[in-house]
Amino acid sequence: VCLSKGEENINRRRALLVSIGIVVTTILSLVTAARRHGAMLDSESAGRGLDQLRLSCPNVPARPPYAEKARRARWMVHTLEWGVLSSISTRLSGDAPVPFGNIYSFSDGPCDASSGVPYMFASDLDQSMKDIKENSMVSLTLSEAELSGPLLPDECVVGGQKGYGDPENPPCARLVLTGEFLKLSPPSDDSSEHGDKKEWEFAHQALAKRHPSMAKMPANHKPFIGKILLRDIWFIDMYGGATIIDLDEYYAASPSDEGVGDDEESV
Repeated sequence: VCLSKGEENINRRRALLVSIGIVVTTILSLVTAARRHGAMLDSESAGRGLDQLRLSCPNVPARPPYAEKARRARWMVHTLEWGVLSSISTRLSGDAPVPFGNIYSFSDGPCDASSGVPYMFASDLDQSMKDIKENSMVSLTLSEAELSGPLLPDECVVGGQKGYGDPENPPCARLVLTGEFLKLSPPSDDSSEHGDKKEWEFAHQALAKRHPSMAKMPANHKPFIGKILLRDIWFIDMYGGATIIDLDEYYAASPSDEGVGDDEESV
């Protein structure tokens, strides 16, 4: 059957409208599913009790006294589980260096073995790792405001401590660890910057136990383990200015009275 030119145009328009309808229906279905999934996530979050707002280690040692700066720093590194990793940006390079901060999970050891060394799972696809290829010096910033539930100090709560509370309030401790970021070689590979089978196994165990989702990082992201070789420790936990903690004193300290932090020699 021969169709006139006008009829052919009408048929084309009908087919185009049907195609658009299919696309719109598909998009609306995806949006509805995403909203439903988001509502489920919100419901799960709202349903969590205070007892579930805990860190990966079930028995957190008591926070050391204010006077014991090195111990308090070690306590924060062993207790907290994420921080802001700062590098010198390669994406925003210009006449002057530009800093770039990025959230990174870390662990200094399993719950019963603190090393004081921040270990991380990372991928070269991440912007921070792209920066580190050009300049390996980084800082990792931690705050007691990251704590939750009964562990969160009143000094860190906005309006707490009789109105003085705030994450920037000096008694809400802040710690900045600065040093060189190094890749660790897995036992079967000696090609990366820092090769030590024993240390890699310790770091892998620490991250796998305290950040189990890291095991789900896609293989095509080529994940690896890195660490910060510390050069400087800046710490403030009280009015009157910050303290620069000596590295030897830091590594010799324990985050708890039971000596949980005395296992560095095993790394």
